[in-house]
Amino acid sequence: MATTLTEYATFCKENGWRHLTTDGLAQLTFFINDTFQQLAAEFCWPFLRKTHYFNLTVPYTTGTVELTEASTTVTGSGTANFSSGMANQLFYCASDAGRVYQITAVGASAETLTLGSAYLGEDESGAEYAIRYVHYALPTGFAKAGAMMLEDEREISTDLTLEDWHKKITANRGTSSSPTECCIETESGTAGLFMYPAPSAAKQVRLVYYIEPTTLTSVVTTNEWPDSLRWLVFYVLRHRIAHDMADVAFMLASDREFERMLSRAIVRSRPSQVPLLVSRADPRAMTPEELRGLVTIVQEE
Repeated sequence: MATTLTEYATFCKENGWRHLTTDGLAQLTFFINDTFQQLAAEFCWPFLRKTHYFNLTVPYTTGTVELTEASTTVTGSGTANFSSGMANQLFYCASDAGRVYQITAVGASAETLTLGSAYLGEDESGAEYAIRYVHYALPTGFAKAGAMMLEDEREISTDLTLEDWHKKITANRGTSSSPTECCIETESGTAGLFMYPAPSAAKQVRLVYYIEPTTLTSVVTTNEWPDSLRWLVFYVLRHRIAHDMADVAFMLASDREFERMLSRAIVRSRPSQVPLLVSRADPRAMTPEELRGLVTIVQEE
């Protein structure tokens, strides 16, 4: 049975929690959730790992468009039929010196697009164009990326920053059947996966990612953290209370014993029996069997 919010709260009170106000339970609940979030951020815990599959979309080139210099409106003609999914994608017109524009909105009638900046080329009628799909939605609960692979098992780098992505788009507006880099933006209204170069062929992508632990509330009383590792949560809660609620990053820098606890926990959470180098502070290769005695000692402290 999973450890509940009430059990964690009781443990905190029994181990020195004194920061009670008129909304004491809410304050303590925030403290417990913050501890889970910081622990989740420090390591790639297997029980928080998920897999998400999505398909790259080929550029849309149906029909033609009408463009007016200094205007942000693109009007479709012929068989062009725009859709809401084109918002946040890139608009490209070959006759406009190869420039690209971000699409900020699609008209209700599906006949117009609104660009994020004014069109710089000359007036055009019946112009050929392309809408390049570079923006893809994040999976539900996304916290951080693990690995991203194309269907041919080529890895897509996720180290690209949003600023670097914009610089690359400005400097090189080309497309590729196999994108090589991806910026992951999570903090804005356009949060998502930004592929570079823009895909020119439909391919499937596999994203391995990690979620944040479910936020505990009076209604949602348990999260994904396994009972086999609840001793680690108890240890961290007790340590933070004793050190005036120091954060996990501070603990990693100042407390070698805590680093050893994390090292043991990350190995303990692995289903594999293969030894793993697990920590800067405690780099010994250990299997879950070798750690059972150590874990028992910690649980009994």
